[in-house]
Amino acid sequence: MPSHEPPTPFSAALRTASSAEHEAAEQSSFMAHLLGGRLGRDAYAELSGQLWFVYRALEGRAADLAEHPVVGPFIDPALFRTAALERDLEHLRGPGWRA
Repeated sequence: MPSHEPPTPFSAALRTASSAEHEAAEQSSFMAHLLGGRLGRDAYAELSGQLWFVYRALEGRAADLAEHPVVGPFIDPALFRTAALERDLEHLRGPGWRA
């Protein structure tokens, strides 16, 4: 009799596939400084700026993909970060941070 086990949830498959990379990142000196509150303001602002590019690209495509059968269920506007990152960058770098 064949086994009918439910498929592995996407989140579990992603966690398993990326566990080595996550572990390496978590053990980096940068992350140790970030999580330990020892990361300087400039380094934090640089990280925030890099994340702004990532989130702007992802969120910019969200409306186009909202009805996609695979991608759509993963789009949650409550998780959008672009606006918050822009506020952080204005505070950290000033009103001309995009220049």
